Amino acid sequence: DNHWREMYRDVLRDLKEASKNITATDNDITNPLKPNKLAIIEVMNVYAWSNLVETYGNVPYSQALDIENLLPKYDDAMTIYKDLLVRLTAAINSMDTSKGSFSGDEDKIYSGDVASWKKFANTLKLRMGIILADADGAAGKAAVESAFASGIFTSNADDAGYAYTSAP
Repeated sequence: DNHWREMYRDVLRDLKEASKNITATDNDITNPLKPNKLAIIEVMNVYAWSNLVETYGNVPYSQALDIENLLPKYDDAMTIYKDLLVRLTAAINSMDTSKGSFSGDEDKIYSGDVASWKKFANTLKLRMGIILADADGAAGKAAVESAFASGIFTSNADDAGYAYTSAP
């Protein structure tokens, strides 16, 4: 129950709010950092959703995170997983490594390095493709090949480590 609550209520809800805040506060359509920020948030959304689907199978997805709907319908895990791959691919394709994103203070994982986030996203796609391969070999293979071609982790230096601060 704790795992579900933390991921669904806290992580996914916070990411939804972060996306809304960036859209609202960075409302200058010419802001070059905005697309990368939104892509990184989407990668983290996919990561959280994939974790829930891999843990629980069918989960609320299409009607999820609606505070007015106390009983959202459960969606098929395979349908969710394939949609997550589409979302992840779109996020990867929208990342522009020649531009920045979050500042080092805002991003405790990669300090705003978009190239590192893109590698993380591709490695997540690779992982999801491997998991999907048992249920849908063709879709799994396509995801793995696409991720590999776009650039994945090649050493431990690429890992997504969270840099904790000394402040409480």
